[in-house]
Amino acid sequence: MSMTRLNVLRRMFIWVLLFLFLLVFPPSSSFASSLLGLNGRDYFRVSTLAVMIGDAELGSNDTLTNNVAKAIEAKLVTDVGVGYSGALGFDFDSGLTTELEYSYRSVDTNSITSSIGEVDAPGKYTLNTLMGNVGERFLSSSEFTPYLGGGLGIAWHQIDDDDIGFGAYDSTFVYQLLVGVEYSINSDTKLGLGYGFLGTSDPDFEGATVDIGVHNIGVTFRQYWSGEPVRRTKRKRVSKTELFEKPPKERKKLSVPPLRKTKYDQKSEKDNRSYEGYLIPR
Repeated sequence: MSMTRLNVLRRMFIWVLLFLFLLVFPPSSSFASSLLGLNGRDYFRVSTLAVMIGDAELGSNDTLTNNVAKAIEAKLVTDVGVGYSGALGFDFDSGLTTELEYSYRSVDTNSITSSIGEVDAPGKYTLNTLMGNVGERFLSSSEFTPYLGGGLGIAWHQIDDDDIGFGAYDSTFVYQLLVGVEYSINSDTKLGLGYGFLGTSDPDFEGATVDIGVHNIGVTFRQYWSGEPVRRTKRKRVSKTELFEKPPKERKKLSVPPLRKTKYDQKSEKDNRSYEGYLIPR
């Protein structure tokens, strides 16, 4: 499959998933804003990233070549790169979040080092990912909200060497771990700073494998669609005696089953006549 055809299929796959996600979580101003009838709010998130790849150990599908590469500790050295990500998500009123995220990262390759020397390897490594993330925002009365999260998805790798005109690509499964803190500018707008680690199975570049682990430090902007966040409050228990004494409007505010009006069998102590009252539900 050619590189051009692979890029077209990749973009089609991304847009189809984004379309399906919007069907499930359409933008809305109401609290129960998804087709699933869940309480919460939709949001979009964008992030800018500083990208650093740790020691990328080189290997090979050929056993002998792989053993030699491991023996001499061959590693690909890269510069600090940049990246960005965008996501559409749903924030439950409990602090749980789910989202679909697309990200792009690019770093320049510098050299290949080993115990026997160093070789220049100028080029570029790019990484595109499409992931489903789940996170937890630890809600409090403070303007700062810490969060933890993680995700699973698929990654598209591409590496190019400018000197020898080499270019290769591969796709793998990928996972990520996220931690950070957000500041509430207002109820709908959040600004955050976070760290993420992205790990992937080793991509295969025409027989050569690379053990890649990506460290990301990013600034995040999250915007909710209109609607105030719902805060769960513990309902105060009301005794049957207190409930009987409250007028109908107050009982309605307590979100309890309505009392059934019925005629009591007992008689009034004053005039010995039957009277109507409210039957307390069991």
